[in-house]
Amino acid sequence: MNENEILSNNVYATLDFLTKEHVRDMLDLGTIRTVDGWIKRGILPHYKVGRWVRFKRQDILDHLEKYRVCRQTNWHPDRHSEKLHNVAIRILPAARGN
Repeated sequence: MNENEILSNNVYATLDFLTKEHVRDMLDLGTIRTVDGWIKRGILPHYKVGRWVRFKRQDILDHLEKYRVCRQTNWHPDRHSEKLHNVAIRILPAARGN
């Protein structure tokens, strides 16, 4: 089974809206605080009504595509962009050059 099949069969691919916990697990982030920080910095597009916060999987994948690095030689990661790059390599086939 290739990675595209794994992602399409992933439980998160079947949900209309994801919780912070789903996003943390999907992106393999350490804590909910990381998700909260990425929300505040505009890294993760989300929907918020009162205290209810949800995400659409495709919105997140599309938005993270903006952080894709094409030329490693000119890239100087800081703490946050390195984590984003690692996530992109794991979940976006295009980030690996496939």
